[in-house]
Amino acid sequence: MLTFEDRFHSDGVLGCYLWADEPQTEKQVRFNIGPKILQDVLLGGNPVHDNVNVALCETNRSRIEAACQHAFADRPAASIDLQPMDFNQ
Repeated sequence: MLTFEDRFHSDGVLGCYLWADEPQTEKQVRFNIGPKILQDVLLGGNPVHDNVNVALCETNRSRIEAACQHAFADRPAASIDLQPMDFNQ
């Protein structure tokens, strides 16, 4: 089971990311939430204001964490780009 950080981070471009600890390997996993997810899945995002993107992710935390769990189960890696299919569970 992944343990997520308390806050999302801006990637400085057009998305966000969230870190999680993976207790079995004692490593961290970075989940990248790109503009396609922000716009097409979360129905928001702002290409100009990073704080808007981070706030959108915070608002949708439970959906994003569930998608992260699904993505990690399907394709475990140190860095995972979330895909729309990760939200269809």
